[in-house]
Amino acid sequence: MRANEVLREDGEALRALGTISLRAGREASAISYFERALSANAGDETAAQALAQLRDRVASRFKAAAEAGPQPPARAGAAPRPLPRASRER
Repeated sequence: MRANEVLREDGEALRALGTISLRAGREASAISYFERALSANAGDETAAQALAQLRDRVASRFKAAAEAGPQPPARAGAAPRPLPRASRER
């Protein structure tokens, strides 16, 4: 039996992979794993909550970017802009 065949039916393992992906900063993969976890076990409230929160976070980020408007392209060889103070403290 292949790993994908096992994962297709193991909602708990898929939820764990979603959590790992999220912690690694791979939001698209995390969404996919949480969706698959819910397909395997529609009653998994933890996966449903994680998926809803992640979708909200991604949507708000896109909304903020759209409201900010287009950003000028970075110049070649230009020094990167410093991060705002709040971002550096995380």
